[in-house]
Amino acid sequence: MKKNKVKLYAMIWGEMSIESRDIVKLHADYATFSDPLQLVRTVIDTHRFTRTTTVAAISKRDGREQYASTTMGFYESLPSFKERFDAAYEVYTESGNATIPTEDRAIDFIGKLTKAKYAEFQAWIENSLASKTITGLTLELAYRFASEFKPHVNAQPPRLKAVFNVHAGETKKQDNNNSSNVKCWGCGKVGHTLRACPKQRLPGL
Repeated sequence: MKKNKVKLYAMIWGEMSIESRDIVKLHADYATFSDPLQLVRTVIDTHRFTRTTTVAAISKRDGREQYASTTMGFYESLPSFKERFDAAYEVYTESGNATIPTEDRAIDFIGKLTKAKYAEFQAWIENSLASKTITGLTLELAYRFASEFKPHVNAQPPRLKAVFNVHAGETKKQDNNNSSNVKCWGCGKVGHTLRACPKQRLPGL
C-alpha cells in the first residue's frame, strides 16, 4: 500500500506544472507531505477557481474544459478522484454554466474512471441502466457502487518506452503503439521501423 502511495504521489507531482509545484511548495506543511491525497487537497486549495476574464462566455468555456479534462489517473485512489471530480464540477458551475442533471453527472463520473481497472464496472452500470435494474442513479450512489466494486488487479498502466533521439542527443518517451513519428534507419522514411521496412530485409529481422 505504501509503495502504491509513493507511485501515486510521484505521478500527481509529475503531471503538475512548474508554476503549480512552486505554489504548493509555499504551503506551510509542504515539508511533511507524503500522502497523495494530502497533495491533491493542497492543489485544490491553492488552485481555487478565480475568474481571470470579464467575458462570461470565456469564463464558462474554461469551466467546461476543466470539467471535461478531469479524469482518473491510473494510480489514483477512488476517494482522491471523487474529490477532484467534485472540485472540477464546482469550477464548472461557479464559472456560470448550468447545473448538470443528477443522473448525467453520475454517468460522467463513471465514464471518467480509468478504463484499465473499471471497464467491467462501467459495462455493468450501462447494462443495469438499460435493463432498468438501476433507476434514479446519483453521484453518491455511483460512488458507493464503485467503492464496492473490486478493480481489475492485473491492469497495466499505459506502456511507454524510451527512444533515443540520435539527432537531438536526448531520450524521450514515446507511445509503443504510435509509429507515426518513427523514422526508418534503412530507407529514411517516417512511419515504420527498420524491422518492418519493405525495402530492406536484414538477416535475422
